[in-house]
Amino acid sequence: TIVETPEALVGELFILAKKLMPAMKQGLGCDFVMLSVVGTDVAHFHIQLIQRQFNDGLHGWPTHPYEPGKADITAAKIMKAVEDLQL
Repeated sequence: TIVETPEALVGELFILAKKLMPAMKQGLGCDFVMLSVVGTDVAHFHIQLIQRQFNDGLHGWPTHPYEPGKADITAAKIMKAVEDLQL
């Protein structure tokens, strides 16, 4: 869980999440990136970064899976923005 994770590692993970957020905005053209810390079913924690639009009508985060191949395309767009932003 996050409580059991060393503080230095928690800090590094959130710094990385902070760096990825502008890359997601640039690469995916989203309005903002929602951050959620999860770890309820199994003793663990992970950080979710979810692309959002101001007018997407969602309350929470999307629960539908990517269409086949779309996850790879999305990851490539984010990685290109990471490179462009020199993160």
